[in-house]
Amino acid sequence: MFLVGTLSLAGIPFFAGFFSKEEILGAAWVGGLTVPFGMLVLAAFLTAFYMFRVIFIAFLGGPAPAHAGHGGPGGAHAHDAPAIMALPLWVLAALAMGLGIWFSVSHPEGGFAPPGWLTPLAVGVAVAGIVFAWLVYGLRAISGDRIFERLSWIGEAAVERFWLDDLFALVYRRIILGVSQIVGWVDRYIVDGILNVLSAWTLTAGDRLRRIQTGQAQDYVYGVALGVLLLMVWMRWPR
Repeated sequence: MFLVGTLSLAGIPFFAGFFSKEEILGAAWVGGLTVPFGMLVLAAFLTAFYMFRVIFIAFLGGPAPAHAGHGGPGGAHAHDAPAIMALPLWVLAALAMGLGIWFSVSHPEGGFAPPGWLTPLAVGVAVAGIVFAWLVYGLRAISGDRIFERLSWIGEAAVERFWLDDLFALVYRRIILGVSQIVGWVDRYIVDGILNVLSAWTLTAGDRLRRIQTGQAQDYVYGVALGVLLLMVWMRWPR
């Protein structure tokens, strides 16, 4: 069942993973995404390689050496998974095979027409990854340590997470924090400053206008009489 899942992930025909990968590759190529298409092809090769690396090391390789403090050979405690763990894996394996065979017999029509060479390319890349894993970890005709030494810069970059954390830290400290400080200064001294000045002016004007109202009736009568007098003077004023 692990082999079925591995074949599906590797993109081998008659397994569900093959059709999903082929559709993604076809969509990238038809969409004119040449660089992403090349990256996806490389990813398909590496997927087949590292998945079958697990197959050759875990299932077809010799037992691991015994650890310190444990007697007997290293593989003495190896055993099959219990049913509660194996049953879900069997279900997934059956689905991977069933869907793969069903798509092979009755493949749904896609929204685009991929080129004819896409299927041989997808199969060839997957088979090349499997063969390469077999040569390195099955036959051991190619030294995996030597490959790692020659590609050590990729390993170092992978260990350093391709320096993405450093890039994010640089962007965060130099750009995001700098912009946030500028925005905070503008908000504190310009936006809040203008609002504080307007609110202070409003409070001051309110305090001054409030003095007009004394709460005494005679003051309101005097005000009305003064207004009527001014109105009469304005109406009698020669034009």
